Amino acid sequence: MLKVYFDNNVASAVSKCDFGKAEQDAIKQLLEANRSGKLELGTSRHTQREMERAPAQHHPKLKMGLAELDVAKDDHTVLGFYTQTDPYG
Repeated sequence: MLKVYFDNNVASAVSKCDFGKAEQDAIKQLLEANRSGKLELGTSRHTQREMERAPAQHHPKLKMGLAELDVAKDDHTVLGFYTQTDPYG
């Protein structure tokens, strides 16, 4: 199963909708793929800690974006990563 990680800026954009149209459309497609079981979306525990630094009146809206994401039980170990590039960068 493909697992996709949302960093804090993407997780909060799920509820704030403050990205551009192309980015919001991509997020919506990923959320739909998650709902249909084609992939798993997740984030780290640190995402919630970062959201808690915002003024208290913004917490509920920011955390709405976490509802559909699996939160890592242990986010202290990097298990690996993959970067794909082409000859142009």
